[in-house]
Amino acid sequence: MFRTTLVSLALAAFAAAAPLVKYTPTLPQIPPHVGGLSFDDCQHMANIGMAGMGDNVFGNNGYIWVGNDGPNTFTFTNRGSAPTTLILWDNPQGDYESSFMNVRRPKVSYSLPNSGDSVTISLGNGISGGWSTLTGRATTLSRWGQIYNTWGEFTTGDWATVDVSRLVNMRGDGLSVRVATGCLTNMDTCSFHCKNNANECGESGTYDLVNCDPATNPFAAVGTWDGINPEGGCQGWTNGGHLDVSLGTW
Repeated sequence: MFRTTLVSLALAAFAAAAPLVKYTPTLPQIPPHVGGLSFDDCQHMANIGMAGMGDNVFGNNGYIWVGNDGPNTFTFTNRGSAPTTLILWDNPQGDYESSFMNVRRPKVSYSLPNSGDSVTISLGNGISGGWSTLTGRATTLSRWGQIYNTWGEFTTGDWATVDVSRLVNMRGDGLSVRVATGCLTNMDTCSFHCKNNANECGESGTYDLVNCDPATNPFAAVGTWDGINPEGGCQGWTNGGHLDVSLGTW
C-alpha cells in the first residue's frame, strides 16, 4: 500500500510538471469525388457497398464520356421528384461481373439532384452495357450486388439495341427510352418482365419481352437467342443515334 502511494504521488507530480499535449486523432482521408457527382451521392454509394465512383471522363476518349460529340448520345433527364444518381456501366465480352457494382466500378456516376436536370453521355460503337439509378439516396444493391432498381440495357454499333429490363426488381422506379427513330421502350412497352408475378428473375425460362411489336412500335424487334429466352428491344440506330432517357417516369 505504501509503495503504491509513493508511485501515485510521483506520477501526479510528473503530470503537473509535464506540458499539456493535445491529442489529435488521425482521420481517414476521403478521396476527391469525380466531377458531376455530389459528395452526398458519393457517400451513399460507399454506404451501400459500391466498389467505387465512375470514371466520369470529360472529353472524347472514343469509348464512354460525358459530352455530346460522340456517334451515339444518350441524354438522361431526371423526371422524378427525388435526387437521382445515374449509374452507367459497360459490359466487355466475357466479363460476367461487369454489372455487379459491389466488385466493379461504373463508367459514369452522375448526380441529377432536381427534376429537369439532365446530362448527355457519348458512346463509341461496338459497346454493350447498362444503366440504372440510385433514387433519393435510398436505392440499395441487391443481395447479389447489382443495383436493385429498373435497368436500361444497350448495345451500340452494327446491332444497336436498347431495352428496359425489370428483371432485377419488378417494383423499381419508372424508366422510359425514346430512340430518335421513334421506337419506345418503357415499363410496359418493349421491356423485359418476370413471369408468374415474380419480383426478380433471370434464369432461363423465367422472363418475357412484352409488347415489342414492330407493327405498332417502329423499329421494335423481338426474337430468341437460344430458342427459349427472348431478346430484342428498340433498334434503328445502327452505328450512331440518339436516345432520350426519362428517369423516374412511366
